[in-house]
Amino acid sequence: MKLDIWVVVAVLVVGWAAALLFSPHVALDGVMYSSVLAISAVALTMTFLTTKVPNFAHGAVMGVGTLTALVLTQRFGISPYLSGLVALPFSAAASVALYYTLLPIYRRGASPIILMMASMAYNVILLGVLNAAADYFGRAWAVFTRGYTLKSADFHIANIQGLAVAGPLIMVAVAFSLYLFLYRTKLGVALRAAVENEELARSLGIDVDKAFLIAWVLAGLLAGYSGALFTLYFSVEPDTGWMMLANIFAASIVGGLTNVFGAILGAYFMGFVEVPLATWVASAATGEPYLVLQYRPLLPLIAVALSLLVLPRGLTSLGRRK
Repeated sequence: MKLDIWVVVAVLVVGWAAALLFSPHVALDGVMYSSVLAISAVALTMTFLTTKVPNFAHGAVMGVGTLTALVLTQRFGISPYLSGLVALPFSAAASVALYYTLLPIYRRGASPIILMMASMAYNVILLGVLNAAADYFGRAWAVFTRGYTLKSADFHIANIQGLAVAGPLIMVAVAFSLYLFLYRTKLGVALRAAVENEELARSLGIDVDKAFLIAWVLAGLLAGYSGALFTLYFSVEPDTGWMMLANIFAASIVGGLTNVFGAILGAYFMGFVEVPLATWVASAATGEPYLVLQYRPLLPLIAVALSLLVLPRGLTSLGRRK
């Protein structure tokens, strides 16, 4: 049974309200992180649905949006929300290039390991290009492209950072748009059919390659925009998306790995586990409650392991009828 989009929205709203009552600062931090993580996890899930292979170049595609936001915001004063839109055609192109790189290998029936290694090779190449571009723009335009955050470029509402409001709204808009596309358009229905049974879809006359291409375009758009939004939360550089890949995979896996709406639930679950735990551990270990820990990435991996012991098929298994 498909997970209804309104159930997802309700769960997120209730979770946010409960967290605000517990600790407003940590809750707002968690919702900012979770919202951007959700957008990225949806993108990763969409690529997995087509080839059934984890996309290890996903973080590099996010880097396109990250670098674009860093450069345009500092050089021209364009808000990261808008500079992220400028990055969309470039991140989509990077995603499509990877799709066409993998497609011949996929058609030959290559093993998942070969496809994973191909995506890893593409990741290395794209990160090299991004880092070279970062060095160039850093020198030519006198902008910071490494270890820099654009939090100061965000808007504020009553001392609340704008991403805490805009992040969930963008995520809901993305989820609702995907719902309309997947369940209310012929192309979306064709994509779902191709994902469910590729051979049967081909026999029915569905252009599977075109459907998969659309999925990769959408994934590239979402990955690029999430990379731009992360500049409002972290101190970033072109390979921040690559460093975040384990967290993104964790969110997608907890969400069921094959359900784009489940990825949203997984991201919020992981975010509201990781951020409070990181805050508590930092406070207990160093006395600095909001210190970013080097071992923070370990926390979501522990959380995903424990959650899958209880729900091996992810959170979306709760929405399935027996």
